Amino acid sequence: MKKIIILVSSTGAGHKIAGISIKELIEDIKGEEVPLIDALKLSKFPYSISDKIYYFLSNLPSLWKFFYYLSNDEKYEKFLKIQNFFLQDTLKKIVENTKPDIIFCTHPFFVPVLNELKSIKKFQIISVITDFGEIHKAWLINNYDLLWIPSEFTKKEIEKKTGLKGNYEVLGYPVRRGFRNITELKKDYILIMGGGRGAGPILEIFKILKNFKIKEIYICGTNEKLKNKLLKVKEEKKLDHIEIIGYTDRIYELMKDAFIIISKPGGSTVAESNYLLKPLIAINPLPGQEQGNANFIKETDSGLVLDKLNYLSNYIEEIIKEKKKFEFKEKIRDYSEKQIKFIKDFIL
Repeated sequence: MKKIIILVSSTGAGHKIAGISIKELIEDIKGEEVPLIDALKLSKFPYSISDKIYYFLSNLPSLWKFFYYLSNDEKYEKFLKIQNFFLQDTLKKIVENTKPDIIFCTHPFFVPVLNELKSIKKFQIISVITDFGEIHKAWLINNYDLLWIPSEFTKKEIEKKTGLKGNYEVLGYPVRRGFRNITELKKDYILIMGGGRGAGPILEIFKILKNFKIKEIYICGTNEKLKNKLLKVKEEKKLDHIEIIGYTDRIYELMKDAFIIISKPGGSTVAESNYLLKPLIAINPLPGQEQGNANFIKETDSGLVLDKLNYLSNYIEEIIKEKKKFEFKEKIRDYSEKQIKFIKDFIL
């Protein structure tokens, strides 16, 4: 049996969720535990605080856009030596301690260093892209053994912009076990999510939708300040049709019974909404990968993308009354069998 490890990062939920999803899929097939390691957190400063840097920049869209596109060209390859210096000791230690046969990477920074470490132990690198569009150049440095592409839309975009090099498979976006095990879907409420940290204009959305007659559920994540503010208004206005919750690890149970999901368009949110065939209203996508995810939503007709909230209530009414329907031209659930076959053929 091949030894497998999965390297993730906490810079945005998608990298970690994709890693967890692959871990669960392999464990369901393989029947034994697969280590999941947040290698950036174990690396030298400042990479050890990459998650904090990410969340700081993501709250400043103009600054995020500057750094994202500054690094998304030939300059990135020049930067690799510096990046590798900060990551190599940690990754070398991981390889020496675990002696893997296959390493899944859900963050692209690991791949160039791992390629240099194959002299220690021969292993294969599977690089798993965790967004649908505006794919950063870091993913396409050809040091992987196989590139896991999340959709045909993604493949076409890469081919159009840079061309595809090396081995690759279009395997769909991996989703967590909770989503894969769902058998029944309902349409009971509007679900408004802010990710693990309660990000995005949730308060503004609350003000717009609070008088809707349909049930609404707001997920505030770890943002206690936001949660308490919404709870206060709910109690003062006696808004019994509104439910407000904090962090939850059972997001699939909430998503499966929603009419509509409103959220920032992170890769995992886009994939999981699509998997359940729930229309996603994507709010204020960040430049770069979130804008790429928004493009996937538009091109596949799996939801709406709004930069402003002016017409949000009108769109929701149209969806609930089924005046507005969605085709879901590419369905993530259609890749489920292909993922299982790939895991069985490649790993067992």
